[in-house]
Amino acid sequence: MDGLKILSEFHLANGIPFAKFTINNMFAIFVLDTGCGESMIDVSALSQLAPDSIIAESSTQYVGIELKPQSSIKKVNLDLKLNDLSFNQTFNIMDISKMFSTYKCDSPNTIIAGLIGGDFFIQNKVVIDYDKNQFYIFD
Repeated sequence: MDGLKILSEFHLANGIPFAKFTINNMFAIFVLDTGCGESMIDVSALSQLAPDSIIAESSTQYVGIELKPQSSIKKVNLDLKLNDLSFNQTFNIMDISKMFSTYKCDSPNTIIAGLIGGDFFIQNKVVIDYDKNQFYIFD
C-alpha cells in the first residue's frame, strides 16, 4: 500500500482483533475496536500499568457496559509504544473486566488492558487490513 508503513501484526481471538502495546515497559493487550468511539482502559489494568498516572474528571455522561448510567468518566493520558513508535492516547477509565473474563493471557508481564477505539485510528491515521492481520500508519 503506497504511503503506508506496517505498524504491527494483530492477532484474532474468537474473531476479535487484538494487539500488544507497551506501557511503562509492561506489555498490555488491547482489543482493536473501530466501532468504539473512544479508547478505554480497565481500572485494575491502569493500577498495574501506570499507578502514578494523573487522572482527570470528565463531565461527559455515558451508559456503561451493563447499561448502567455513569455520572462521570475519569480519563487518563498514557504513552503507548508499538515497535519503534510512541503514541500519546487518552483513555476512559472504566471497570471493563467482565468484558475480558473469557480471555486468558499466559504471557508473563502481560495484562489484558482495554480497547483501542476509533479515536486512536483517526488521530494517528491508522488503518486495519483484516486480510493480512496487519495494521498500518500513513507516513
